[in-house]
Amino acid sequence: MDYIAKILSKIPVINNFVDHHPCNILNAQYITVVLLFALFFTILNKLSKIVSKTIPAYNRLDNQKKTDWNIRVVATIHAIIITPYSFYWFFTCKELNADHVFGTNQWAELGMCFSTGYFLWDIVMVISHWELNGIQFMIHAVCCFAVYVGILDGCPGGHMEFFGQLFLGFEASTPFLHFGWFMKFGGLEKRYPTLFLVNGLCLLFTFFVVRICLGTYYVCYTQYYLHQPEFYPMNFPVRFYFLFAGPILAILNVFWFYKLLSLLFKTKKPSKDDNGKPKSSQTKSS
Repeated sequence: MDYIAKILSKIPVINNFVDHHPCNILNAQYITVVLLFALFFTILNKLSKIVSKTIPAYNRLDNQKKTDWNIRVVATIHAIIITPYSFYWFFTCKELNADHVFGTNQWAELGMCFSTGYFLWDIVMVISHWELNGIQFMIHAVCCFAVYVGILDGCPGGHMEFFGQLFLGFEASTPFLHFGWFMKFGGLEKRYPTLFLVNGLCLLFTFFVVRICLGTYYVCYTQYYLHQPEFYPMNFPVRFYFLFAGPILAILNVFWFYKLLSLLFKTKKPSKDDNGKPKSSQTKSS
């Protein structure tokens, strides 16, 4: 993050903030970068409202669905950007793979600042539009935000950045989730049923692989190793957030996967007449 520090040090307001607050300069700059990314997602949301008005299907939605549409646009953009970014550093970064606990990389930290800003924006959206999301999405947003605040609080020097990259890879399933929603409410589900089905299968596959399989394994992995002596030098916030937020997110993922499977295997039972016999879809001519 040195390059960011140099850029931010040129801004008088930030220098004044750093000089008058009892935290080290890099942590203050992490806060600033996170807030700038949160502002970026706020601007994206505003742009979505403007651009989406050119789409006929969007204009047919009620106000609540329009709000949901714009939130999903921002979430999709975040996922499309951060998923390949985080997986790249997870698989290729020598520093992170050499030390899963204290390995550090400034480009990996930049990605975590990006997503921390998104989770902060997401918390504001959930609170502002509670009727769309509810408690389960608030829990998810707060847990994700807490984990990455904890990781960044340990920077520079590196605290669990390896796992931070992995957990950002959970967003791989998000574009498929929102594409399905856009197709359904955009009137494309019936026009392109094969595409809709393929998208749904991709959602199930990616969700199962990255969130259920990899996610559950690495949550258990971190729970075990957080109690090992080599983890003791880690600062308390990181340990606390991983100990509690990790299992909560894993439970949420299992719950959401169950709901996805329920939708997949849900079948419509044929309606019955007064005699308990299935009604025929066609009537015979006399």
